[in-house]
Amino acid sequence: MNKNYKSIFLSDIDGTLSDHNFYIHPKVIAAAADYMDSGGILVLSTGRAPVATEQVARLMNITHPCIVYSGAGIYDFIQGKLLWSSPMGEEVLAAVQYVLEQYTDVSVQVFTDDEIYLLQSNDILDQKAVRAERGIRIPEVSLVKGRILKILLTGADAVALETCGTWPVWKGTTYRFASRHFVEIVSDHTDKSVAMAELLRLYDMNPGQTFAAGDAMTDYTMLACSRYSFVPANAPEKLKKTGSRIIEVPEQGGMAAAFQLAQEYNEKGEILWEEQ
Repeated sequence: MNKNYKSIFLSDIDGTLSDHNFYIHPKVIAAAADYMDSGGILVLSTGRAPVATEQVARLMNITHPCIVYSGAGIYDFIQGKLLWSSPMGEEVLAAVQYVLEQYTDVSVQVFTDDEIYLLQSNDILDQKAVRAERGIRIPEVSLVKGRILKILLTGADAVALETCGTWPVWKGTTYRFASRHFVEIVSDHTDKSVAMAELLRLYDMNPGQTFAAGDAMTDYTMLACSRYSFVPANAPEKLKKTGSRIIEVPEQGGMAAAFQLAQEYNEKGEILWEEQ
C-alpha cells in the first residue's frame, strides 16, 4: 500500500453522508473529492453489505477498501472480495429461529459473505431499507449458507426490539440499535473501531491520522477512537457528546464542512478550529 497518505476519513453512509431518501448533497461529493486530492483516504464505514455500499463508493469515486456489515468485514471492490472479516458462529441461527417464533411482525435478514437472506419481512423493511439489500426470500433458517457476518432485525415496536436484545440466545454477539427501528447484530469480537484498527494496519497509519463521522450508536466506538470526529445535529445526544464537532444534517450537506476541515489538516498539518 502507498505509505504517503496524510490522513484517513471513515464515514458512515445513512444519516451521515446521505439523508433518509439516500440522497447525497452535491457539495458533499465535491468536498470529498477535494479531501482525497489533498492526500486523504476516504473509506465508507457502514452497516450495509458490499452490494449496497458499492453504489455509494462509485458515486463518491472511492477506490479504497471499505468497512461493511457494521465492522464485521472489510471489502475491496477492486478485487471483489473481503480482505478481512469477523463472522459469528452458526449457533446464532438458533437465536434467529427464536425471533421467528416469538415475533412474527419483526423482519429478519441474515447477511453472509455470499448472500443476503430474508426470512421474515414487514412494512418498515419495505419502506426504509436499502433496496439492493432486500435479499432472497427463504422459508427456513436451515437454508442459510455461508459465514454469518450480520443479522438485521427491523420492527415498528422499538420496545419489543429492545426486549429481544436481553434474551440469552444472543450470547457471543453485539446487539445494537442502528436507528429506532433497526437492530444490527454482529460478533462480539468486532465493531467499526475494530475494523478501523485493521485498516490502519493495512495502510501503516496511526489513530492520530484518523477522522470519522457517524450518526448512530453503531458508530460510537469508531468516533471515540478517532482523532477528530463529526456528528450530525440530529444524532443522539450521547453521540454528539463524543464528537469533536457537530455538523449540519445530511439534507443540508453537513459533511462538506467535515471534509473541508480534514483537507485543511492534510494541507497544514492541523485544523484551526473555531469555537462552537
